Amino acid sequence: MNIKTGLASSEAVLSALLACAALVATNSTFASGDVCPCATDLNNDGVTDAADLAIQLGAWGSNGLPDLNANGTTDAADLAILLGAWGPCAAPINDNCDQAILLEGETVVHEFCNSSATDTSLFFPTLCGDDRATIGKDIWFRYYPPYPGKLIVHTYDSEFDTVLGAYLLMLDGVCTCPDSFWVTYALTDCSDDANGGVTSYIEFDTNPNDCINIRVGGYKFSNGDVDEGPGLLTIRPIKRGDRCDVPNLLPSTNHVEVLGTNAGDTWLQADLSSCALNDDRDEWYQYVMASTGTARISTCSAATDFDTTLAVYSDCNGPGDEIACNDDSPTVGCQLGGFNRKSELFINAQIGDYLYIRVSGYQSAVGNFKLTVDID
Repeated sequence: MNIKTGLASSEAVLSALLACAALVATNSTFASGDVCPCATDLNNDGVTDAADLAIQLGAWGSNGLPDLNANGTTDAADLAILLGAWGPCAAPINDNCDQAILLEGETVVHEFCNSSATDTSLFFPTLCGDDRATIGKDIWFRYYPPYPGKLIVHTYDSEFDTVLGAYLLMLDGVCTCPDSFWVTYALTDCSDDANGGVTSYIEFDTNPNDCINIRVGGYKFSNGDVDEGPGLLTIRPIKRGDRCDVPNLLPSTNHVEVLGTNAGDTWLQADLSSCALNDDRDEWYQYVMASTGTARISTCSAATDFDTTLAVYSDCNGPGDEIACNDDSPTVGCQLGGFNRKSELFINAQIGDYLYIRVSGYQSAVGNFKLTVDID
């Protein structure tokens, strides 16, 4: 074959493909299951280039992401789409804090991609482990906690090295994005490489309707490269009283009565106590001994309408901190339907001692209760 003729033919084919690409890009739409919004960026690096072309040619004749028009086959039409989109991808709609996407719900699991994002010029202070923790290609989300307690935010199951931060900033009652002045004051928590991995985890105290601006990006290396790709952002609020470290606070007096419920628990802990089975729906209270003496702690009241379990701990480090536990007290007034079903226990303690009281339900029972603390 004549080499010049072959080259001319190749150039003609390429010109035809480019013309077809412009036509397809103008007059058609395509679908992709990829979480990254730039469908032609097949390797998720923020640009459609030769690397993506190689991926598409390698998948020729098959389906999947390189099949950009989703007709079941990777062919010339898909090649035209890719060539027509050659170059950098458009930045995501939540590229900046003032464009943050509002996420709603008691537990949120949201797919994201930072491949085409730009860098926000806000550094992380020492809270993240270095003087200026490195983050690039960051995108923003906003969340309002539904109740007081703690908020967990993490990027577990993401496919790249993430860096994560959360900012709480209200100015004159208005939810506000941090700037170079407010960034240190507004930063609530941040994380890089949590739990021995390269993804991120933060957990911090919140109140209802706090304005939380969540910033997630990739680790920025010293040479300027930034980790990028598809990720999974999870937001999980923990209601006050549902975990030992966020207990309801009882007054430090010699007699306390409080009405409560273990329904709607946001943090299930099965078989934490030593005296019951599957008591995984609980409500926690913190009580500080008002006097030295014997504390009687009880759910034995007509207001208690389910089979309770009762345990007291000296700290929140785990089952080893359990001081006492009771299920089905035989004391008069602890019956339900003629059976011993309510709980009562006695503890000798000193003034100022902290007691962490856990009211739960046998075999996942839920209901209403009255908790009483009396000091003799």
